[in-house]
Amino acid sequence: MKVLVFLCSAAMIIVSMSCDRNPADSKEMIKNPRTYQWTVDTLAYPGSFQTSIRDIWGSSLKDVYVVGHNDQNRGLMWHFDGKTWTDVKLSTTQGGAIVGPIDLSAIYGFSSNDIWVVGEHIYTNPNRPPNFLDSSLVIHYDGSKWTEAKNPHYRGLFGVWGNAPLDVYVVGRGGLILRSDGVKWSTQFLSPAAALGAFGGDARRLFAGGSIQAGGLDTLVVFTNTGNGWQLINKQYLGDYNQLPGFGTLDFYSPTSGIYYGVGLGIYRWQETKWEKVFPSNIFLNDIYGTGPNNIFVTGQFGKAYHWNGNDWALLSLPFDKIPSDIWLTGVWTDGKEAFICGFGNGRGGAQVSFILHGN
Repeated sequence: MKVLVFLCSAAMIIVSMSCDRNPADSKEMIKNPRTYQWTVDTLAYPGSFQTSIRDIWGSSLKDVYVVGHNDQNRGLMWHFDGKTWTDVKLSTTQGGAIVGPIDLSAIYGFSSNDIWVVGEHIYTNPNRPPNFLDSSLVIHYDGSKWTEAKNPHYRGLFGVWGNAPLDVYVVGRGGLILRSDGVKWSTQFLSPAAALGAFGGDARRLFAGGSIQAGGLDTLVVFTNTGNGWQLINKQYLGDYNQLPGFGTLDFYSPTSGIYYGVGLGIYRWQETKWEKVFPSNIFLNDIYGTGPNNIFVTGQFGKAYHWNGNDWALLSLPFDKIPSDIWLTGVWTDGKEAFICGFGNGRGGAQVSFILHGN
């Protein structure tokens, strides 16, 4: 919370003393997130049948981005300026810089002029099957334009996070981790070669989570790195995980140095050498984000959104008269004063559309 310091002349002090005003009234009041009133915006590119937003990030309440998928290669990224959401024109056919069809998976930034988005280029396979091939896509915003960042092209990317502007990580298929120092990218492949979609932590410890599909069976995995290389710390077949989950693989968040959370079937907190379940769930929780150890949001399937205030986790009351009850809530962002939640579900006519919930 910013503290405003005013330098007043003696005359101004005398004037202010003559007013019947409590100094506490000038302090900014922060509303309890559990009492937010939620408004809803619907995002659907004209003529499309599928707009599925997957992630959200903002530098301020007047500078919020969401990214995801659209069947027409339009409406993949939207920007909120404090009043309206507008489609960010990324494709060269729209006047942007990105060539060909793409999908976007995740977004992370450090300021309004330093934002990273990852996903994949989509290519038609001349030797089918499969019908389509993919390769790494990293795009960056410098405050004026979005451009594709030069990177070693491997497979599709699903997650992005940064410890600092010159220390950015992206993860994807085949156990791939790319790291940028602002000049060049380094490449590492973790074993087993999971499709990595979640990444987070702090300068002391990093986490990467994902899944391996083999023989029709999914295996969930989590890796960690404390500076001495990556180690596999969790591994469980999905069927067993559904029965007795013990860790989260879908997102990680560190509200302050040395404290780490992971989400999946439940909310988990890292305790020295293992995960401790701090909140149970029988549906998958997809995203976790906050502004500190006493203000954390978690979103998931079937419209479930929770808030941590330092004492307990509470289910938020969302406007289900304006959103489908089975909405998949994919992301959350907050500045500590207000919050945005993104997700997708079926709209009118059966087309898949995305919804942005704004709480204040």
